Amino acid sequence: MKTLFTYLLLFVMSVGGFKAQKSLKTLAPPINNDCANAISLTVNADTNCTIFKTGTTIDAYQSSEIEPTCGAALDQRDVWFKFIATRKIQTIKLLNIIGNPDMVLAAYIGACGNLTQIKCSDPETMTLTKLVIGSEYKIRVWTNSDTDTRSTFDICVTSGPIPINDDCAGAISLNVSNTEFCTAPQSGTTINATNTSGGPNCNGAGVDDDVWYSFIATSTTHLVTVDYEDFHTSMQIYSGSCTNEMIGACVNGNYGNSNILWKTFTVGQKYYLRIFSTNPNNTFSNFKVCITTPSVPTNDNCATPQTIPCDGMVSGSNALATNDIIPTSSCGFANPIASSRGVWFKVTATKNGPMTISACGTDYDSFLRVYTGDCATLSCTSNVNGAGYADAGCPGLNNSPIVTFNATMGTTYRILLTAYSDTQFGNYIISANCSALATSNVIATDEIKVYPNPFTDVLNISDVKDLATISVRDLSGRLVKSLKASSTLNLVDLKSGIYLVSLTYKDGSVKTIKAIKK
Repeated sequence: MKTLFTYLLLFVMSVGGFKAQKSLKTLAPPINNDCANAISLTVNADTNCTIFKTGTTIDAYQSSEIEPTCGAALDQRDVWFKFIATRKIQTIKLLNIIGNPDMVLAAYIGACGNLTQIKCSDPETMTLTKLVIGSEYKIRVWTNSDTDTRSTFDICVTSGPIPINDDCAGAISLNVSNTEFCTAPQSGTTINATNTSGGPNCNGAGVDDDVWYSFIATSTTHLVTVDYEDFHTSMQIYSGSCTNEMIGACVNGNYGNSNILWKTFTVGQKYYLRIFSTNPNNTFSNFKVCITTPSVPTNDNCATPQTIPCDGMVSGSNALATNDIIPTSSCGFANPIASSRGVWFKVTATKNGPMTISACGTDYDSFLRVYTGDCATLSCTSNVNGAGYADAGCPGLNNSPIVTFNATMGTTYRILLTAYSDTQFGNYIISANCSALATSNVIATDEIKVYPNPFTDVLNISDVKDLATISVRDLSGRLVKSLKASSTLNLVDLKSGIYLVSLTYKDGSVKTIKAIKK
């Protein structure tokens, strides 16, 4: 450890004049001036800094660890702390700062001398995500100045709230829809959730977070839908009580959902859902969960297609659809690839020109094919990916497809939407854009994007610089909403459908983007 010296010059009066006498005094730096001597912090169980440590950078020197990536100071006279993660998300706070208030934080994983920075924060509050519970993290603190480096402060580690349905006993009750449509999806998260010990699970990697829901079966057949927004989820269904759970069904999610179709429910019996992150190490999941009652779709075969109005949209469920025999004109892949749980549609072109068939908003991995002719003589419009068939193209995790082709006015096109495999099923949304605005549902106009698209209640705009007003119209051109410039549009009151969002800028220019509300 380095030693700092200060010299005190004492002047002692003696007979015959002044005599200079030099006295040497040693000032020790803070004990946690090096990573190896980092002070341990106790993690608070909530967002309050009830438990904290007091620290100082007075007389600290710059440690020899890897340079941080934030803060303007070239001379980081730093001190070190450490903590053991108790949640996947924790917040580090500096409070009651005396001296230079401009302080900087950096977080690291690894051993001293071989650290890896995971975050650097110039503000005095830093939230860390994707932490591994039980792992140790180092925190470096310094003042953001090369000259004014003297500060005293309090430091603490806080934790966000645990979900109220963290345990089976606190399971949130879900309403059951008696149709195939989800009328009241319940938002949920595994952020800060803990693991329920002792229960079976279908994820061989283990479980380190879970949340619970319950419902009363109203039919022998229900579709339990979990649409996740970020990281994969897994789901299990249990019958019995919280103290005697018996596994009924289990699925590891993929392509944006963890859906279970179960056909042997007992009407009137209570069931429990356990939802958890598929990756047990450092991820969490945000999702929507819903219980519906699917029926056999009327458009299960080519002879009874559902009509899509030009510039319109239809929705439904393929959960109880049967597998299809792909026509000889296979459109991309021949049977049995992507032939599961198919549903049929038809649309008649009202003009010549581009037509876009979009399954964006469908919550399972699907495949789209477009044909001309009757059911006995079907011919693929184009055996080109994105023109006559597609297995992708929409934004989001569901891998939903979109196709654009040149339509002939008066021609009726038959459309087959299948699941890519038998394990993929759920609710679909399919639209036909017959107007000149034939574009993808993710639209970038001079780098302006709206997302998510399709959306549920809120639509975001990526850049609102110089934006004056926003108007939303339906496909008939009727104005349904006028808004001030904002990056977040609350459209909860709109019905499901296709809308044109017009962005009017201060220079008078207008950019129009198509958006679909689920």
